[in-house]
Amino acid sequence: MGPHAIKAIAHITGGGLSNLLRLHGSLGWHIDSPLEPQPEFEWMSQVGSISQLEMHRTFNMGMGMVIAVSEESSEVVEEWISDRLTGSKRVGRVVDNGRLVTHSDSDVVFSHY
Repeated sequence: MGPHAIKAIAHITGGGLSNLLRLHGSLGWHIDSPLEPQPEFEWMSQVGSISQLEMHRTFNMGMGMVIAVSEESSEVVEEWISDRLTGSKRVGRVVDNGRLVTHSDSDVVFSHY
């Protein structure tokens, strides 16, 4: 893992995945392999009739931090972090589709923070 492997870090708190939009002025993000949300999130969504977009905007859905790394370093960084923090995994990638966060759930799209 070289000194230039880590490109950006985002804390996924209030605002959820829209926080990724703070990391670059023109590139976007696609979350194609999200973490499995804890059952509490599913319960809140059902009981409160909260849409998946709002759940992902308001809550972190189990993802507390995103570390963006170079593609060349992604496997090494993923292994290093996973050895130290159970449940860590690659969840997506940087994409050049405009300043959007897209998700495997097509209802979850963010164009602004």
